[in-house]
Formats: sequence, C-alpha cells, structure tokens
Amino acid sequence: MDAAKGKIGLFIELKGSTADTQMVDDVVKLVKEKGMEKEIAILSLDYKLITYVEEQYSEIDTGYLYFFSIGDTPKLIGDILIMEEREATPEKIDEIHQAGKKAVVWTVNTEESIKKFVLSDVDGIITDYVVKLKDGINKRDNRSDIQVIIDSIIDY
Repeated sequence: MDAAKGKIGLFIELKGSTADTQMVDDVVKLVKEKGMEKEIAILSLDYKLITYVEEQYSEIDTGYLYFFSIGDTPKLIGDILIMEEREATPEKIDEIHQAGKKAVVWTVNTEESIKKFVLSDVDGIITDYVVKLKDGINKRDNRSDIQVIIDSIIDY
C-alpha cells in the first residue's frame, strides 16, 4: 500500500475460506490508517461481504465479482460490477453505466479478448498479462483514422 499511495488505485480482493467480516474490518482499519479510502476498492465474490462493506463503511468503494447474473444486474450492491468476460456484453456494460456504476471485466488474457475489451466501453480490465494489455491499449490509442472506422464496424 505504501508503494501505491498517491500513484495508483488498488483493488483489494477478499477471498478464500478466511474472508469474513473480521477481515473486512481489519482491511478497512489498515486502509484508514494509510489514508487511502479514496484510492482503493474492496472486491469479493462473496456478495455478503460486499453488502457488509456497503452497510458498515459506505465511504469505501466496493466491487462485486461474478461469473454470470440472472435478473437485474445493475441493481446488485457495489460501486463496481466486475464480470467474467463472457458476461461483458455491450448491452450489459451499458446497463451498468446507466445505473451509475463502473463496469470491469476479468480475466482478460488472450490477444483476441484484449483487443475486444480495449475497444469496448468497460471502465477497467483485469488481466494476468499487464504488458500485453498495455500493448493493446497503445495499439488502440495509435490507430489511424481508417482503422478507427474499421474497428467501429467490425464486432470483435
């Protein structure tokens, strides 16, 4: 956290069998001690933990990770909805944005997926291959006008 403070935001994922409300309390205490409340988001696949953070520490951003959803996804609790890449359709991303939430996709590791999501409207991309993702972003940002037009027509 010291290395990141003031430089980058952090996603702190609570996972595994030890992830519980005590872990939330301990993490939030550490975040507050470091003065990083606006620089982190607490993530979890455990919806109960996200609900707990929202109820107890509303000043802390939360992100709910999920593989798929049924029903009205934008109504899920959490400031950031972090969906597995098959779930991240343009329509779903738009619905999440209309609900005032951020849409993040995970785990984007193939070149095809990287290209698809750097050209999408997602707010963030989680990957195991940061350098490949950065290269994909650079390629997107350095496209010619004609390539921008082609990319807007072709559905990756």
